[in-house]
Amino acid sequence: MQLPAASVVSLALTLVFCVPTTGRATFYRVCQESKPGAEDFNSNPVGFHDCVLSMGMYANDFYNYRDAAYHGTEFKLLSNRVHMFVLETPDGEYLTIILDRKKDGSGGSCKVIVEAREMQSSEHSPESPDGSAAPASGHGFNTGPGYIELGDDPGEAYLDNKDGQIKCVGNFGWIPDKTDGMVVGPLPKDRTILVTLQEMNSLSSWAYYNSAHQGRPLKLANDVRVLIEQVPDEQVDPKDLTRSIRHRLVSVTKLLQSDRPKQGLALLMNLKPEQAKEPAVKNQLKVLISNAARKHGPHSELARQLQRNKAYGEHWRQLGKLAGLDKKTIDALLIKQETPQEMLIRAELLERKGELLEAYALYKQVVGRLEEDELNHCKNRIKILESNKEMMAEHRRLQVEKKEAAKLLHKGRVLTQAKQYDKARRCYEQLIGQYPDLPEAKTAAELLKVLPADEEAQAAVP
Repeated sequence: MQLPAASVVSLALTLVFCVPTTGRATFYRVCQESKPGAEDFNSNPVGFHDCVLSMGMYANDFYNYRDAAYHGTEFKLLSNRVHMFVLETPDGEYLTIILDRKKDGSGGSCKVIVEAREMQSSEHSPESPDGSAAPASGHGFNTGPGYIELGDDPGEAYLDNKDGQIKCVGNFGWIPDKTDGMVVGPLPKDRTILVTLQEMNSLSSWAYYNSAHQGRPLKLANDVRVLIEQVPDEQVDPKDLTRSIRHRLVSVTKLLQSDRPKQGLALLMNLKPEQAKEPAVKNQLKVLISNAARKHGPHSELARQLQRNKAYGEHWRQLGKLAGLDKKTIDALLIKQETPQEMLIRAELLERKGELLEAYALYKQVVGRLEEDELNHCKNRIKILESNKEMMAEHRRLQVEKKEAAKLLHKGRVLTQAKQYDKARRCYEQLIGQYPDLPEAKTAAELLKVLPADEEAQAAVP
């Protein structure tokens, strides 16, 4: 269930509503008071922690609740432990608490209270068992900020506003070999969250986890609250920031390699462009995009996702530029390319319209990429067109012209590199005059625009 925008009050944690288009690698300061009600959080820091990554899944899919237990595969649990972390998903960040581990032969019980300071009551809050709030279903209760996205098990997690402040409460009790817990969010921006444990039975440890799934121990005691508070990047050790970003890129690479491109791109969207300027990150990003361009074809699912989703495509292009990649590598998956079958259909259409030279060139281009019946059909069309003597004579003439134009273009570039600009200009002008309709003429015209005069070049020599 999702917490209201001012809704999680007992775990002083400042959280930011994180969506893919904002691009954040959010860090949280985690502290725990020394004893119940001490409020000495600043004197008892646990550390700065980034979010556990959902690997592109939504919160419910990550938890994968079924058969009265957590069945997720991306986060490993320990027996008799309270696991706590902020989970980053495509639609925001969620406080996730999981109790115990399934199939370990033990059960237990625990009351969990999650509060947000300055929380206001909500007309959507169901009543609890004592009449102040009713139990939530645990499933699908996710309309609006400030609800319990998931309860393990249904009925054990609910919103309580008995004291005029909304609290997310879980009265959990699980039998041997099962788990319990809840997912709260998406978490609002700029809120301080507090988490309290009470009435614990058969639990032996409590830990807060980061993106590397490393758990920092917390004191397991009744009413000793944990504070979690979002902090700006400036307060975080640069080495920790770099580690977090690089871990994200490793996860993106894993998703792309396992044919989950949509999830990988969603995870990549949370990488801010300015974070790609750090040398280690830039090199890792360069390898990621280069390998993707080489291993995934223009008709792959990754290419389709980049081409269909404008935000994904623009972010990919921006990161590629920041990583220092050339345009060809960056655009390899961004520009839609025809399939061989589409090229064959286009060639047939050109032939029907009487544009025989264009059709012939396209048939020749695609013939080596077709199979079986389509290949035989293409070869047959080529054979028929080659029997047209008039067309083939024109084809040969154009091939000679293209060859001569390519020679002139190459010669002009060589002369330009040798700083013989007047000779290069005459070469480009000759190409444009003789072969104005060829693509090489267009290239020569663009090169002429940036070609300096010989006098300018001589004036620049000391």
